[in-house]
Amino acid sequence: MNWASTQEDAFTRIDLVIILPILILFTIYMLFQIYRVKRKKRKKNIK
Repeated sequence: MNWASTQEDAFTRIDLVIILPILILFTIYMLFQIYRVKRKKRKKNIK
């Protein structure tokens, strides 16, 4: 009976291990995109 609950815990742990890095990478990527757009607006014709 206790096995089912431990199995669920294992699944949630796996989900966290997969989802957390993706979320962190996604937020970093979004922040980087915003930062790039802001820099582009400030400095116009520099390539």
